[in-house]
Amino acid sequence: MISVTSAFIEAMKTKPYLAMIRLEDGGSIREDVIHAIRFGSGANAENAVVSVGSTVAGTAEIEVDKAAISTELKGSQIELHIGQALDGAAEWMTRGVYTVTDAIDDGDSITLTVMDAMAAKLDKEYEAMEGFDFSAEEGVESNAFLSALCARRGVDVNTAGLTSVQLKDFDPAGCVERKIVGWIAALSGRFAYISRSGVLSFAWYGAPVLTVTADDSYADGTAIADYKFKPLWVKCYNETLEETMTLGDPEGEQGVYFECPWMTDEILSTVWTRVKSFSFYPARELSFFGNPRLEIGDVVNFKDASGKSHIVPVMAISHEYDGGIVTEISAQGQAKTDAYEGPVQREMKRTIAKIIKKQGEIELSIENMDGDEILARINLSEGLVKIQADKIQLEGAATVNGNVKFHEDGSIEANAGVIGGCVIRNGVLQIAAVNITEKLTSEQVDVDELVAGDIDMTGRFLGYGYAFLEPGWQEIETMHSLITGGDYDENYDF
Repeated sequence: MISVTSAFIEAMKTKPYLAMIRLEDGGSIREDVIHAIRFGSGANAENAVVSVGSTVAGTAEIEVDKAAISTELKGSQIELHIGQALDGAAEWMTRGVYTVTDAIDDGDSITLTVMDAMAAKLDKEYEAMEGFDFSAEEGVESNAFLSALCARRGVDVNTAGLTSVQLKDFDPAGCVERKIVGWIAALSGRFAYISRSGVLSFAWYGAPVLTVTADDSYADGTAIADYKFKPLWVKCYNETLEETMTLGDPEGEQGVYFECPWMTDEILSTVWTRVKSFSFYPARELSFFGNPRLEIGDVVNFKDASGKSHIVPVMAISHEYDGGIVTEISAQGQAKTDAYEGPVQREMKRTIAKIIKKQGEIELSIENMDGDEILARINLSEGLVKIQADKIQLEGAATVNGNVKFHEDGSIEANAGVIGGCVIRNGVLQIAAVNITEKLTSEQVDVDELVAGDIDMTGRFLGYGYAFLEPGWQEIETMHSLITGGDYDENYDF
């Protein structure tokens, strides 16, 4: 929790807040032209679990009078401050250092979207740095590597609380740096966040720093779960080993799950000791009379109307400012059904990542148990998908370019093509007469479409200008030029 004077805390109960934005050029914007601010933090998404190895990003949306600001601020750095007027002087607390990622002209106002360094600077692909060889026998010293990585991105880092370990065997080249930061945090049983002064820092949950009562809350109490989350296991997926390491009761319904390719049995044991005593009441969108001093990682003691205490860690938080402030927090636990990812799920994620990264050509293959034979292969390249397997099974209806349709009942529709020598033209199947073994009906013969030689009557007798075409004799006096090889009476005019 952010430290302020007792006078500031007392003023929070009755006075409106002040707001100020400090610009990169040294200028500032005050609350008289700031219409609204929504700022907060969370892990990847609102209400996500902040646990071992999480990386917390801070964001804000700031609506400012158009006359006071420019859309050209995009890409610049700002500081957000919240204050109180005390006896004619203002006391300020820094609420965050951000990069402006978007500036939208809304007509009378401009809305700034800003992100802290976790999202704006560390959400990038890692490229190898000289002097850090993860294949070397001695490995790479984690704190030195982290400091160099952050220095390259212009991010200050505080390694206090981190145990420096040797990182070996897994080279993170191509991985997102934010994820790498989370892996290093996990080795000390912590999560990573950007402090309000813009420094990459690491923490775990402690004792409650604030008591919130039902009178302070805008909810009816249903935002607090009626059960306590207590970890029964810790699970870490190690990509280097391609296995999930587990301590505690693996069949337990709830626990702590994370990933780290440098995890060892010894380190995981230390992490388990840290987290197994971490119990709390999950909460969803618990809103109360604003307290901008609260940050991610703080712990709140919420007392309901009956006086019962609920320990709630701040895993996601938002503050809404419009002169006053409303604060909302959330905390979630991890259940076996939504937290665990085994090798299959992990392989699917890696495959999707490869497809996103390499858009030219992707080949996926499945091998037999011995790994010496490819059983199936899918090759994706620009304009072509090739599937190879002994058997290919399509379930459900399928349409090809809108022209060929395979229905679930096994029937096929096609506008054109050839099937066993029979031709489909304009949606009509045309079969050569020689291939018709059953009786030919008059409805199947279009006289206007016949040409010389189409009807072979070799060995057949025709007379009186008639031929027997099912369902009966048909007059063919205009068809003699269409018949080849037939015997007929020349006394009759065809």
